[in-house]
Amino acid sequence: MRVKNGELIENLSMIDIVNLAEKLGFPIDESLWMELRFLRNAITHDYPETFDEVAEALNKIEKILPILDKAINFF
Repeated sequence: MRVKNGELIENLSMIDIVNLAEKLGFPIDESLWMELRFLRNAITHDYPETFDEVAEALNKIEKILPILDKAINFF
C-alpha cells in the first residue's frame, strides 16, 4: 500500500504511519494518537469502576471531537 506521496507503508508500525500522515497534513499527531488509545482502553478494556472515570474519559473525547471530525473528512 502506498500513501499520497508514493511511500510504502505496509511494513511501518502504526505510530510511524501516524507520523507520516501528520507530515502530509493529517490532523492527528503522535501524542493525540496515544491519548486516543489510552481513552479507548480506559473505556473498553480497563472496565472503569466508577461513573466518574467513564465521565472523565468521555469529556476528554468530547474535547477531541473537532479534531476527529477533521481526520474523518481528511480523505
